[in-house]
Parts: sequence; C-alpha cells; structure tokens
Amino acid sequence: MFWLFLGGLCWVFSDLFQQYAAKYIGIGRGIALSNTNQLWGLAWGALVFGELSAIDTHARLPVLLGSLVMIVEQHSSVRLRLRPRSATRGLMQ
Repeated sequence: MFWLFLGGLCWVFSDLFQQYAAKYIGIGRGIALSNTNQLWGLAWGALVFGELSAIDTHARLPVLLGSLVMIVEQHSSVRLRLRPRSATRGLMQ
C-alpha cells in the first residue's frame, strides 16, 4: 500500500509542476515535462511493480525503443530551448 501511495504522490506532484510550467513559461516549453512524467511512470511500474518482467523480448522492445525516442526528443528540446536567441534566430522565424 505504501508503494502505491508514494507512486501516486510522485505522479501528482510531477503533473502539478507540468501544469505550472505550461502556465508560466509557455505551453511549448512546459509540455515537454509531460514526456518525462510518462517516463517516470514507466520506470516506476517496471522497477517497483515489475510490469515488464512478464512480457517477452518482442513485446518489450517497442516499449524500450519508444522510451529512448522520448528521451532523445526531450534532450534535444531542452538543448534547443537553452540556446541564446541569436543562435536560434534563423530557426524560430
């Protein structure tokens, strides 16, 4: 019961911070936190509850590849947002 409560509490806080980020820094920057929220949920389910242990490799591979794509997208999104405006001026027009 403790792990269920702790997982739900972490999920609520991360969702709350995502909503604040979307409100105060804009939807384009804040919605990227949604992907990390989903990754934390997947990691919590796999590591604490063992949700991926019962499926075979063919079913596990798309889950892991999708997670990797989300991580790469998040990393590139953060790098693009942290560049100075003069470096991204041509990209943002």
